[in-house]
Amino acid sequence: MTIFVYIRWPGIVFLTESVTILPLSWKTTAFSAEKGWQSYLDGEDGDMSRGPRRINHHLDEKDCAILEILQENCSYTDVEISKILSEKSISLGPAACGNRIEALNQRGFIRKSCSILDHEKFNLHQLCFMIVKMYEHDDASTKFFISQAQEEDAVLEVHEMTGLCDYLLKVRVLNVAEATKISQRLSQTKEKTIADIQTYPAGNTFKETTSIRISPPS
Repeated sequence: MTIFVYIRWPGIVFLTESVTILPLSWKTTAFSAEKGWQSYLDGEDGDMSRGPRRINHHLDEKDCAILEILQENCSYTDVEISKILSEKSISLGPAACGNRIEALNQRGFIRKSCSILDHEKFNLHQLCFMIVKMYEHDDASTKFFISQAQEEDAVLEVHEMTGLCDYLLKVRVLNVAEATKISQRLSQTKEKTIADIQTYPAGNTFKETTSIRISPPS
């Protein structure tokens, strides 16, 4: 069995397989490579409350269950997440939930946590999609158009497309008239980078979510 030593010193955290001399001010915790990190994730080792933060772990079913919960509501506390997991027959204490969420953040599985506002409360009733065709596709023209689109607060998404158009914009506005003004601002510039821009107002929305499908890697 390989034995690692977890070393924590102010501002420094690292692992080493062998240690000969350590200053008295350093804290050390020995753990097995096979069990130590998993124990931390499952909240079984109280001495590792801060955890070996630079060890990667595989995404397992417990991680996926936590991510599914957070995608629905990222404001849940560790206690609430633990309770929801128990209802799914997954045994994981609040401390272990917190450990796993911290690890998922550090590994980049969670990009950010934010609040999703109700657009109806702000009178942004109209969703529109804009199809954009460019005159030229050189770097200067492309960068100029993208920067213009990004500066528009009502533009939620900008996607580069293949096929009949060059870009697809998702826009949330008060009404179609406001969307028209945005398309005019984008097209009526001195640079004349846009050959054509068409606005398509959306009707009823039957599905709109920020949640993605997740599953443990095979």
